[in-house]
Amino acid sequence: MFDAKSGLLRQSIHDRFTYPIRISTINDEQEQAKLLHEEMWTPFDTEHDGVFRCHLIQYDHNHQKDRLSNGDLVVFYFHHGSFDGRAIDLFLGELKVAYSGGELQSPCLQYIDYSFHERKLAMTEARNYWSELLQDYGWDRQLNLGGTKKPMSARRTSRGFSSRYGIFPADMVKKAGEMLHPFLYL
Repeated sequence: MFDAKSGLLRQSIHDRFTYPIRISTINDEQEQAKLLHEEMWTPFDTEHDGVFRCHLIQYDHNHQKDRLSNGDLVVFYFHHGSFDGRAIDLFLGELKVAYSGGELQSPCLQYIDYSFHERKLAMTEARNYWSELLQDYGWDRQLNLGGTKKPMSARRTSRGFSSRYGIFPADMVKKAGEMLHPFLYL
């Protein structure tokens, strides 16, 4: 968040964050389908609820309410901005290890590691660019980042836009990586 008084960005880290887990008991597949449909179409309130939801859907077996049985579901919902294809593989691998009682590895890189790396970079040019661009900006007003001029409706429609792009062969992607030296933000 930006602190207008000091003119600096400020990071706030919560010591402890709990994720809500919704638990439902159902009797048949119709109820299951209804719950899954509702959950899938419930938008994320990222400001208050975060970017992750978990829902345990348990059939009414009249026994072992504290255990999952065959046919019960553990459903994870992630906001599209917080999860990509690589993250899915990592998450499922870690979930499998944790579920089987294995020992989870500590992450080898933390955000703080990236912060230290970034501080070592020569950021003078980037800092000068942004300072010059935002020199006379009034911090008490919202920054216009473009976008649509008319307000968007909350009503869902089937209208959309699509683009087609060819997938480059693996050797072209490798060559581009060698030329551009990309790196991941972790």
